[in-house]
Amino acid sequence: MTNFNTVFYKGRDLSEEHRQIIQKMNRHFNWTPKMSQADFRMNISHYLVLTDKDKLIGYIGLHYIIDEFEINTVYLDPTYRGQGLGRYLMNALFETATKERIRRIMLEVRSQNKIAIHLYQSIGFIEIARRQNYYSNPVDDAIIMEYFTKKERR
Repeated sequence: MTNFNTVFYKGRDLSEEHRQIIQKMNRHFNWTPKMSQADFRMNISHYLVLTDKDKLIGYIGLHYIIDEFEINTVYLDPTYRGQGLGRYLMNALFETATKERIRRIMLEVRSQNKIAIHLYQSIGFIEIARRQNYYSNPVDDAIIMEYFTKKERR
């Protein structure tokens, strides 16, 4: 994986090119362009961007609140899936969390997204709650998961 690189940005510090690509990828999550643009401007909005050489191929969009990351979006270009890059991106997030002295990472995932759930569980996330019928198109439950950094593990 020598051509792959991750960089952690505040949303407002993303290049215009990266903003356009992320805005396009955010459509996968039913985000409108206005929603993406509003997120880029928020002080708490951050993105861990994954590139192949200089091409943006994935990202984790999150909100950084005091000592927690709340993941909003995780996206990987479909042509790069199945190569371990989801795990690579999550490991880069854990490294970033260590540097930023993050205590807890939260996320929610569709209950039907078995591949993502398996990945999250395999790296230490645990299910803490479920929101019935949270998602639409198609209707699905949201599973809320959390991960505590090593110093905060119970």
